[in-house]
Amino acid sequence: MKPFWDAFRLLNKKEQKEVYYLLPAIVIRALLEVAAIMFLSPFLSLVTNPDSLSQSGFLSRLYDSLRFSSPGAFFIFMGTVSLVLIVVSNGFSMLVTWLLLRFSWLRDYTLSHRLLAAYLHRPYLFFLGRNTADMGKNMLLEVQQGIRGVLIPGMQVVANGVVALAIMLLLILMNPLMALGLGVFLALAYLGIYGSLRRYLGRIGKARMQESKERFQTVNEALGGVKEIKLLAKEGFFLDRYAQTARRYAHYMAQSEVMAFLPKYLLDTLAFGGLVGILLYFLMAGKNLTDALPVIGLYAFAGYRLVPALQQVYRSLSSMRFNAAVIKDIAQDLEGQPFQGSEAERALAFQNEIRLEHLSFHYPDTQGAALNDIHLSIRKNQSVAFVGSTGSGKSTLVDLILGLLNPSQGSIHIDGRPLEFKNLRAWQKNLGYVPQSIYLTDASIAENIALGYTPSEIDQKALEKAARIANLHDFVLTLEKGYETFVGERGVRLSGGQRQRIGIARALYHDPNILILDEATSALDNVTEEAVFSAINKLMGQKTIIMIAHRISTVKHCDAIFVIEAGRIVSQGTYESLVSSSERFRALAQVKG
Repeated sequence: MKPFWDAFRLLNKKEQKEVYYLLPAIVIRALLEVAAIMFLSPFLSLVTNPDSLSQSGFLSRLYDSLRFSSPGAFFIFMGTVSLVLIVVSNGFSMLVTWLLLRFSWLRDYTLSHRLLAAYLHRPYLFFLGRNTADMGKNMLLEVQQGIRGVLIPGMQVVANGVVALAIMLLLILMNPLMALGLGVFLALAYLGIYGSLRRYLGRIGKARMQESKERFQTVNEALGGVKEIKLLAKEGFFLDRYAQTARRYAHYMAQSEVMAFLPKYLLDTLAFGGLVGILLYFLMAGKNLTDALPVIGLYAFAGYRLVPALQQVYRSLSSMRFNAAVIKDIAQDLEGQPFQGSEAERALAFQNEIRLEHLSFHYPDTQGAALNDIHLSIRKNQSVAFVGSTGSGKSTLVDLILGLLNPSQGSIHIDGRPLEFKNLRAWQKNLGYVPQSIYLTDASIAENIALGYTPSEIDQKALEKAARIANLHDFVLTLEKGYETFVGERGVRLSGGQRQRIGIARALYHDPNILILDEATSALDNVTEEAVFSAINKLMGQKTIIMIAHRISTVKHCDAIFVIEAGRIVSQGTYESLVSSSERFRALAQVKG
């Protein structure tokens, strides 16, 4: 049951209390099962031997206390009570099953929601070392697998275990020797099978998770790069790759199911043989088979209830063992997640300067520093540019200013206040950011510009103003549905330049104090880029602008340019001063135009 308790600890206090509230219903269900069996046995005795009414002290007392006028009426009463108890028992079992399933599947919702929240609140650095397909798999498949394979089976072990225990206690009261023999036999059979398969179930359960991860990753890569794959005629490569991992996944799932059902057919055969054995016992003892019928009926009905309950217990234990690795994986991703809090109401006041002091940064599991001892100051409403060769550290520096990465050494100060966890969200309220690769949702142009807002919440004036600056508005007017035009998954219906302009409009939609562009016009043609930068140049002096440019000519109007090489600032100044004083800058200008 350890996997179940591990899953139980993933629940919050309220959800754990709901588990405790379900326990009385489980006990009542077991008592009703026992009551139905208890009344069936004397009813069968009366049907097969009417004289048992006078021979049984319990029946005669019940007959007298209820003042029946004839044995026939009493027989009908006992049969009716037996039938009602069976109906009530089955009905209540249905209710308990519904309550268990409802509780368990609601946990699928709450746990997947918490897991998504845990991922979204992880530091940006976390995503640089994790595959998004793996995280999606955990939320959409493994949480469900954990619910179906651990939480529900754990509840079923408790429910069916109580039923089986109650039935066994009743059988012991009716015939201790025979009941104990039956109990020992069933226990040894189920425990023996489970004990021999336990380690193997755990091993293939871990293997299944790995194959599941590779399945999701292969599908994600194949569909995400379908354009290049079709051009290279590599559909077969990805189909083969998926087939191999999907076949192994199916193999492990089939093995776990077969092992879960393994005892059922063996014990069904033995149960039938047990009934025949009871008949042979009565015959060999020279007893009347009429006397044996109530006992046979009792054990037949008890077996009808007991064996499925025990089979469900065994199957649930096997499932929990097979899926134990799922719970460990989910628990690991849920534990220790830094929560960044709700969105800040106001932007952090920015009146004077952004100052970087002794700033260094090391990526995990890499040798050398991406940035080393950076010193610089950016004044309010100043325009600055970072230039350098690929891999020099420009984007890392921008990510630190954005607050996406934390410095390994040194600090960032805003008007003298250190940038830290408690004011990070308030600082980011100042920022408008345009990355080199624009992320688009499968929604309208308007919803992509005003990302995170519903259509009813979008400010149309701010939307059009941002689109005009990004040189996007005139293009949108040529579309039949205008800003309501859907862009397709990842903006597949748009050109690279159109996607880039949506990204620029998104950054400007909130009218930020600081605009940061990370090679934001790299996908634009020269004419469009010139138009966009013409609009951006008009913002210079009104906003603080920080840019990484793929063409040196686009940074001519910046107040300051920082040349970065191997994680260090090697020179700085205006465009004119760097052209005359920096050989490295002149080389970059010749290469990048």
